[in-house]
Amino acid sequence: MNWKGIINSSHDAKYANYLATSNVVKACQKENARLIYTSETGVDEPSLRWKRLFGNIFYYNYFGWKLKAEQTIRTSNIDYTIIRHGEMKYGKPNMFPVRVVQPPQEISRKEDFSIRTDVSRAIVAALQSKNTIGTTFSIQNAQQSEASPFKENWFSAFSFLKKDK
Repeated sequence: MNWKGIINSSHDAKYANYLATSNVVKACQKENARLIYTSETGVDEPSLRWKRLFGNIFYYNYFGWKLKAEQTIRTSNIDYTIIRHGEMKYGKPNMFPVRVVQPPQEISRKEDFSIRTDVSRAIVAALQSKNTIGTTFSIQNAQQSEASPFKENWFSAFSFLKKDK
């Protein structure tokens, strides 16, 4: 969901980011299905307070509802993976180095973007990896000089993930 263009009211923000997710969680519980939930950086990262403040003021508590949805997923007793992304941009895969970051690792403002194709590939890889079950992590693209290149070895990137508490 592109929160900059879709959220037009507090009802939209609550429904799209929390109530609809709660309904999906109930369906996953009923069917014993795994959930891959895409969220956004800024939900609770201290270094992105500016983004959360802006999103909550101008987009009807957008990040507050995202955080509540994440909390609902974590306490649901289903297999889940929460993947956060930065501002979505178009571009070729691996156009910028990719980082897999797990909270509470800090995210700098200039690293708070994600190439759509890289996020899509991360989602597919997360479905194939048992290491991602019960985790929350971010997919970020960094400026070339700020990170070592990532050659789509997702399983290696996911190997360090720690389960959510």
